[in-house]
Order: sequence, then structure tokens, then C-alpha cells
Amino acid sequence: MLNLLRAEWTKMRYNIPYGVVILVTALFVYWYSGNRFGDTASWKTDFMTLYWGEFVFKNTMGDAGLTTLITIFLTPLLIGSEFSGRTLNDAVYAGHSRLRIFTVKLLFFYLATCLVSILYPVISILRYSREWLQSLPPAEAAAYIWRCLGMHVLLDMALVYLCLIVVFACRDVIRSVAYSLVLTLALSFIFRLVRSLAPETWLSKLIQLYPAYQMKAVMEPQVEGSAIGMAVITGLFFISASIVISYWLFRRADLD
Repeated sequence: MLNLLRAEWTKMRYNIPYGVVILVTALFVYWYSGNRFGDTASWKTDFMTLYWGEFVFKNTMGDAGLTTLITIFLTPLLIGSEFSGRTLNDAVYAGHSRLRIFTVKLLFFYLATCLVSILYPVISILRYSREWLQSLPPAEAAAYIWRCLGMHVLLDMALVYLCLIVVFACRDVIRSVAYSLVLTLALSFIFRLVRSLAPETWLSKLIQLYPAYQMKAVMEPQVEGSAIGMAVITGLFFISASIVISYWLFRRADLD
């Protein structure tokens, strides 16, 4: 197990395509946040600076769209390429159990994905929310930041469920990207149709349990404990289900 962990850590550190993804994502989100939230110099007042800082914090922490888009391409890069390059085959031939290989691969996959997805809120908050956070009592600011960060990471991990299952089902790069993109677009279209229904319908209530909607709900400064608890349960459900299905697919995969 330790050998697998060391090998995966070394592979991640020297993974040039992954480094390029981080750099490109950082540059993109810097441009995107500036384009979306604008230059505060033109209207800066004490009130607007604090208001805008809170607005940017809640919106970037609760925005799951960029994470969904990134993982469509990042998941095949990190896992699909392992199938195509027969790296996983070599680990199996070396005598490592599939459970250990899967566990290590998944651990570093979630780590790599979260590092990329957190760039958007972090860069935006550093640009626009520092003065607002400094205006809060230190204990209150720390509790709020850690709560939002923890929920963002948990629900980000939940949102990669579709791409994770697809990549273990397809076991390559091109088909994984294609199917993930098609399924994500189809899911987005279905959600848009459901959201057009009356809020009291059971479908509209059910869709609010999806991690992307839960993420928005728990980023308010004042939120009920029951809402946080429901978001945690929802996130753990999607994470657990995707892990079980992915492992089942990996166990059945022919790696010869």
C-alpha cells in the first residue's frame, strides 16, 4: 500500500498535463472572476466594498458550474489515461490487489480534483472579499470560512460522481470525455425543465437535494443546522454511490 501511495504521489507531482491544467485554470478563473465581478475601483465605497465582498464569497463558494466543466476533462486525464497507458494493468500484474489500487487512485483523484476546483473561489475571494472578511469578528470569520470550505470540498467530491462512473465504464480518454459531456448536458437540460415546474411539485423539491443546489443553500452566513446536515448526507450519498459503482466496474474490467 505504501509503495502505491509513494508511486501515485510521485506521479502526481511530475504530471505535466495536470500542471498545465492547474496553470490554465488559474489564469482562466482570474480572467473570469474579473470579467464577472468587475473592477471595484470605478465604484468603490466602504459600503459597496463590504457588500460586494460578501456577494463574491457566497457566489463563488456556491458555484458548482466550473467544477462540473473541469471534471469532464480532468477525470479522463487522471484516470482514463491510466487505463489507456496500461498503468493500472502493470499495478495488477505487480501483485497489488484491485481494492488497494482503486483506493489509492481514488484518494489522489479527489485530491487533484479539489485542488483545481478550489482555485475559482480562492482567487475570487482574494481579489474581492478580503476587506469584508476582515470586517467580521475573527472567530466568526474563521468559523464561516471553514464551514463553507468544508462544504464546498465535500459537495465538489459528490459532483464528480457522473464523470467517475463513466471513466470506469469506458476505461479510456476520448469516450469518457464524450459520454461525460453528453450526459452532463442532458442532465442540465432535465434540471432546467424541472425547475420550470411549480416549486411545490415533488420533482422540484427532489431536485433541491442535488449537490449543486445544496452547495448554494449552505453558503449563507446564517443557515440552519438541518440544512447543513442534509447537505452532508446528500454529499456522502453521491460520493458513496459513485465509489461503490466505480469499484464494481473496476472489479469486472478486463485488464489483460
